[in-house]
Amino acid sequence: MSKQLTALSRQTPRKHAPSRSRRSPWAWFGGVWLATRPTSQAAPGQWFPIQGQQHITPGQTHPAYNSDPPTSGWHSDTPLASGFHE
Repeated sequence: MSKQLTALSRQTPRKHAPSRSRRSPWAWFGGVWLATRPTSQAAPGQWFPIQGQQHITPGQTHPAYNSDPPTSGWHSDTPLASGFHE
């Protein structure tokens, strides 16, 4: 008798799939929201044409950058001093 009891206690309990009534409707609404939400104009991985790497003097005007933040283009050849900048 004790052998049967030990064998039964070693078995793992069966896992049952949740019934449809137990599934949350929030999962469905979340999927719809993800599929229909607007995406930003500058999505990660978006390609921008290279604008060169020309050095300019501080205060010199230059054409507008094609991305924000700038990914290439006009820049000063003198680095800023270390510290806090406003």
